[in-house]
Amino acid sequence: MKHKTSATSILAALLLIQSCGAADYASQLRLILAGATPLINSLPLGDKKQAVIQDFADLASGASDLSVDLKACTDKPCKLNAVDRFQIRFFDIERRGHFKLSPKLQNIEGILQGIIQAAKIYYGPQTATASVGAANPEKVLSDRIAQLKAEMRVK
Repeated sequence: MKHKTSATSILAALLLIQSCGAADYASQLRLILAGATPLINSLPLGDKKQAVIQDFADLASGASDLSVDLKACTDKPCKLNAVDRFQIRFFDIERRGHFKLSPKLQNIEGILQGIIQAAKIYYGPQTATASVGAANPEKVLSDRIAQLKAEMRVK
C-alpha cells in the first residue's frame, strides 16, 4: 500500500511540476510550507510545537532557495543539482525526527518526498520521464493539489 501511494504521489507531483513550471511550483511550495503554523498549532505536539514550526520555516526557506535556483538555471543538469540541494536540506530537517510526532506530519513528509522524487525524475534522463507521462495531467494535477491542500488544512 505504501509503495502504491508513493508512486501515485511521485506521478502527481511530476505532472504538477510539468504543468506549473518547476520554479513557480517551488514558489507555491514555499508559500504552503510557510503557512503551516496554524496546522502545527492544531496538532497535539506538546513542547515540540516550536521545533516543528522551525522545521517548516526551514523547509520554506529551502523551497525559496530552490525556486531562485531553478529560475537561474538554463539546463536540466543544473536544475537537477538544485533539486539535490533541496533534498539534502529536506533530509537534514527530516533527521530531526519531528515528522514522526504525528500521522499528519508523516503524511506531509511523504508528500514532500514524492515532490522531490518527481522533480528528480523530471530533470533526470529523458527515458525516466517518458515512462511516467501517460495519465491525464489536468485531473492528476487537480487531484494532487486537492490532496496537498487537504493535508495542510486545519481540522
